[in-house]
Amino acid sequence: MPRNPRIEYGGAVYHVMSRGNRQEEIFRDDTDRELFLQTLTEVCAKTGWVIHAYVLMDNHYHILLETPEPNLVFGMKWFQGTYTQRFNARNRVLESLPRGAPEKKALVWYILSKTTVSNDWLSQYLFCGHPSNIPLCINAVKDKKSKVLNRLVAKLLKCEG
Repeated sequence: MPRNPRIEYGGAVYHVMSRGNRQEEIFRDDTDRELFLQTLTEVCAKTGWVIHAYVLMDNHYHILLETPEPNLVFGMKWFQGTYTQRFNARNRVLESLPRGAPEKKALVWYILSKTTVSNDWLSQYLFCGHPSNIPLCINAVKDKKSKVLNRLVAKLLKCEG
């Protein structure tokens, strides 16, 4: 059965998630995580993506991102391929890391639920500019013009308050 067509449009917000093959680790240490974030920074520069939140687990990741242009498929192909090549070169591995195409959903809460996980690689641990119990992704997007994000932020702030 063929895959459903990808939903891509400018200004879309996506939850992107991908696991390692056979649930294997895609991050063996903090250097791998830093390499992943460096590669994520590069794909953002290439595509114009805006990252609102992320969490890096040992065998998978979640990213909440916004695409100003309809370029999610192009960007994910470059991002996953490039990170896999770099990981393999560093760790002397000869296979692909994330299995298949990453799961993508247009706007979800799921990544924000991961902020309760005890994990040092959550985007919410970045400095927000002021003390806050609100995850970084909310502080980062609350002034944006995206109606969808503003509704999400309002709901989350209501839950947090």
